[in-house]
Amino acid sequence: MMSDGEIIGKYATIDAFGREFYGTIVDETMHLIRLRVGGRTISLPKRVSCIDVDGCKIRGADIDARPWDRIARRRS
Repeated sequence: MMSDGEIIGKYATIDAFGREFYGTIVDETMHLIRLRVGGRTISLPKRVSCIDVDGCKIRGADIDARPWDRIARRRS
């Protein structure tokens, strides 16, 4: 399941606040996703976002956790 894996470095479409943002995910924190759009980086809250990575749609609320905790949970 993509929501359990690493998404940094992946190209994504993120729907947040009724707008779509296209770019590469460059960082992820517990509550934010940082997306490289053109020549700038924007921060979007996970909780209100719908993320499409490699054709897999992920509700931001489902991955609203620290990235390493989410990945470790998948391995155990």
